[in-house]
Amino acid sequence: MRSGLFSIVAVKIALTLMISSTGVAHAVNVDDGRDKRVEKAQQLLQLNVDNGMLNTTLALTAKAILPLLTRNVENSLKRRVTPEEQIQFGQGFVSFLGQILDGESFINANAQIYANHFTLAELEAIHTFNLSQTGSKFQRMQSTLARESSEALQNFMKSKSQEINKLSEELIKKVFPELLKKQPTQ
Repeated sequence: MRSGLFSIVAVKIALTLMISSTGVAHAVNVDDGRDKRVEKAQQLLQLNVDNGMLNTTLALTAKAILPLLTRNVENSLKRRVTPEEQIQFGQGFVSFLGQILDGESFINANAQIYANHFTLAELEAIHTFNLSQTGSKFQRMQSTLARESSEALQNFMKSKSQEINKLSEELIKKVFPELLKKQPTQ
């Protein structure tokens, strides 16, 4: 029961991450026709989907969520997941996410977010840019840029792992002092 609940929560987190990944900090307070903004945002997002943004979002979300799901599976199985099982599980999870969130759902959910944060004039400018040669290249490169940025961040985090571990331990001790009482003294 608990692992099923964990899976549902993980999928909800994954969907929330995908749907909110394009949000901007401040809402637009302009009365230039919300329906027109949503329609223009849908056009922009269709270009993104056509250029692989949805697939990239699904893959990056799976990459972020998969370690948690894998640990849950390992706890249920009471053994480590093999590399082959990890690959199969990862591919299956991306496929599962793709079944839940299709292009139309992705566009409609994100169009509302775009309409909240961009004026119609801004959306038209973005659309015009995306149709230009540079904008078209930028759209095509989104998957590559996202993948390479993720890899660069992971490499940076690995290079700082000792510092991160030290800071994490200090934070855990500060926030959860009761954990210190449960650890055996050395």
